[in-house]
Amino acid sequence: MSVPKKRWYLTLCLRQTRRTHFSSGRIARGALLNRNVRRRDPMDLFLAFLFGVVASGVAALLYEYASRPSLEAEIDPNGRVRGSHSSLPPYEFHHLLVRNKSAFWPVPSRKPAWSTHARLEVLSSDGTLLIREPIYARWTSQPEPLVPAVGVGGHVNLIDPAKLITGRKVDVHSHEDQQISLLIKVQGEDACYVFSNESYLHPRWQNPAWRLPLGTFRVRLTVHYERGQLKREFQLVNKGPALEDVQLTTGT
Repeated sequence: MSVPKKRWYLTLCLRQTRRTHFSSGRIARGALLNRNVRRRDPMDLFLAFLFGVVASGVAALLYEYASRPSLEAEIDPNGRVRGSHSSLPPYEFHHLLVRNKSAFWPVPSRKPAWSTHARLEVLSSDGTLLIREPIYARWTSQPEPLVPAVGVGGHVNLIDPAKLITGRKVDVHSHEDQQISLLIKVQGEDACYVFSNESYLHPRWQNPAWRLPLGTFRVRLTVHYERGQLKREFQLVNKGPALEDVQLTTGT
């Protein structure tokens, strides 16, 4: 082999050796980096898992808050309910309405307010409590606290104590408003009477302790439900013996 060819051959071998060393070094560095990455993988997985748990918890709390029951009350917009009975002149019932508020987007609806119960208080214009005993409101969707029986004179209705108690509670769903009985007014009588389940214990549903003479009164409604409480006041004006003389408005 001539001298130029030998030089060319040696140069080629030298270049190949350098490339081999460079590639081996790069592979070794890559292996070292991969080893370091593998060492960090458990910590990365733990942090990702922890972040997922925290994010899920925050989302659940936000949904729970946005979907919780929230009640509001107003005068029944359907107006008064007139009734008639063979032993009574014409009379009217006045009602309040309790509803579960609409949820904010994107929550579809609020959860029901389970076992909701309400109390009524009657105060004078200056805030003096006029009826001391508690008045548990009657939900009209609950059955009347009566049980039919057969007496000497025929069929009669007797008071069912169990229904008196169970009728104090109701579940308020977001798709169904609940009505509360407030008072009864009989045509030709000056006074009106607060009406509730216990009113069935008295003749003509008129409890003497719940009698409201002519005047202006404040009616306070307190509704207790799961994880919440609602208080609302209304103004009641009883001006005379006619049914139209009773006016119920929203309090300030």
